[in-house]
Amino acid sequence: MEVQFILEETTRLTPTVFELELAVQSKADRPETALSRLSAFDSILRKTVLPDFSTWQVRENCWWGKGKRSCRGFEAQADYTFKKDFGAEAGAPLKASEYTSKVLSACTATKSVFCEVRAVRWTVSEEILRKAKARLRFSILQRVKAESKTVAEALSAALCTPVSIDFEPEPVHFPPYRAFKASKAPPSLAPVPQRRAVSLKMRTKVKLDCTL
Repeated sequence: MEVQFILEETTRLTPTVFELELAVQSKADRPETALSRLSAFDSILRKTVLPDFSTWQVRENCWWGKGKRSCRGFEAQADYTFKKDFGAEAGAPLKASEYTSKVLSACTATKSVFCEVRAVRWTVSEEILRKAKARLRFSILQRVKAESKTVAEALSAALCTPVSIDFEPEPVHFPPYRAFKASKAPPSLAPVPQRRAVSLKMRTKVKLDCTL
């Protein structure tokens, strides 16, 4: 006889990894000039903070107006991603704010570029997430053993054996945070989102084969 049921386990996690996405633009009559200004910014930035990832591109500065496409000069853009694990201590948000201000200091030091913070968020590190999932799986397996005995007793079965256990962890959702212009950020204390605990939920489909 086949018996199926669903088990769920949930745990709360404290985000420790701070992520910042920064877009930097420069406009000029020539592409070489626009890229040169970005390079100057990049040099100043890397003396203070090293980004984890960056991409560069240059294109014509064009727009649509009155039903036609117009272009003037060129626009170069660099997109940066910064990540830093501040741990679970209470002072992490303040450290994240100071870290953001360091990144943005390169913007104020380079007048020929325009900076915009595209995203600022707290996330859970891969290691913490992996360990949390392992704990949830272990807890569910313990429950499967107990439920197998309970079902066997309820059906007066000789034995109920798990034949299928499908773990389905749900994605962790982090609250969104709107972008802001770097020029509006206070130089000593940049705005960062509050760090809130998030839920990790694991839904598990269990199939038992019970011998009556």
